[in-house]
Amino acid sequence: MPDADARWSDYYKATDGRGLNPLYRQAVGLFSEPGRALDIGCGTGIEAGDLLDRGWAVTAMDSEPAAVAAVIDRIGGNPLLTVVDSPCWWGQGLGAVQFAWAGYSLPFMDVAAAWEGITGHVVAGGVFAGQFFGERDDWAAGDDVEAVSVSRLEEMLTGWEVIRCDERDEDGPSANHGEKHWHVYSVVARRTGG
Repeated sequence: MPDADARWSDYYKATDGRGLNPLYRQAVGLFSEPGRALDIGCGTGIEAGDLLDRGWAVTAMDSEPAAVAAVIDRIGGNPLLTVVDSPCWWGQGLGAVQFAWAGYSLPFMDVAAAWEGITGHVVAGGVFAGQFFGERDDWAAGDDVEAVSVSRLEEMLTGWEVIRCDERDEDGPSANHGEKHWHVYSVVARRTGG
């Protein structure tokens, strides 16, 4: 993989203008009215923009300056939007939310700390949706990628009602790095604990 700055810049260019993530669509469809949401690793703000269009108050966060600039350029100025530029967002005191979305972002951060933050911010009855890399993913061996085992994922989801947990374990294209082996758990879960 190329260096981190080039990788993310290339990724944002390759995915700008893409449609909404299908996992996100399923999860946001569980709500009959808007509330407060986190978009964790928001990239260029595609899902954050959709949440704002639906009337949600959104905290969009990313540690990559190019992503933060893209979000501000795309949807900045909306009074319902807060943008956080921090690799350690879970320590920011962001308050309670009904929905946390993490589209392919958790593998690129400290998963345990991020999950503790998600668990601490999502209220009982709230929803989490996002992806985790499994141990057989081609990128799992990278220094800046963290994969989870199925047993670790099950442990993390204690206190959550799992609505969906799909496993993808196959070769396929990536947005900007050609073919790779994908091992991904796609999760939608409702918080049952307080």
